[in-house]
Amino acid sequence: MLGEPGPPRRPRSVPHLHRRFVPAAPSGLVETPHQVDVLAEAQGFVEADGRAAGHIKRSLESFAQNAKPDAFVRELEAGARDLVAAGLELHIDEARVSLPQGLIELELHIAVEETGSDGFTWPEALLATEATADFGIGEGLVQLAMAANPEVGGIIGMGYLRKNGDVYEMRAAFRKGLLTVNGAPVPVPLNGLQ
Repeated sequence: MLGEPGPPRRPRSVPHLHRRFVPAAPSGLVETPHQVDVLAEAQGFVEADGRAAGHIKRSLESFAQNAKPDAFVRELEAGARDLVAAGLELHIDEARVSLPQGLIELELHIAVEETGSDGFTWPEALLATEATADFGIGEGLVQLAMAANPEVGGIIGMGYLRKNGDVYEMRAAFRKGLLTVNGAPVPVPLNGLQ
């Protein structure tokens, strides 16, 4: 579970962006129907193609100024394709959100091998992806979610969240197009992606 290493880091053949982050937001109020004191922390790093990341950043800035949704979506997807085709890594070694009802914890590791932009397809990118995610959520938060939406209980019933003491946990892994959640395979319709 939390603390296990993620997929191995891969060498890059293109100029890349490497950012390490250790933000720790001070405890503060989040605007909700009820004022809730939230403490959020995260540690990790992202490594990706700097040119593609810049393309996405410029698309977001352009949208903020022009607000043309169709053009924005096309530009954003082009940037995302370039970013993924160049290969990337995202590691969140530890992220925590503390709420009065309980704690939410996440560890996430994603590595996408460089596939190149010539003839890029999303199924090819998914086949070049290795990822792991460990997620924990306090029992009080799960009970709150089930009170708001009883269908949340189905997630537990299907085995996506498993109770371990006073925490519900999920361990997901994705490798070569196969998704497993708590060890059980989950179909991923790769043919439906373009």
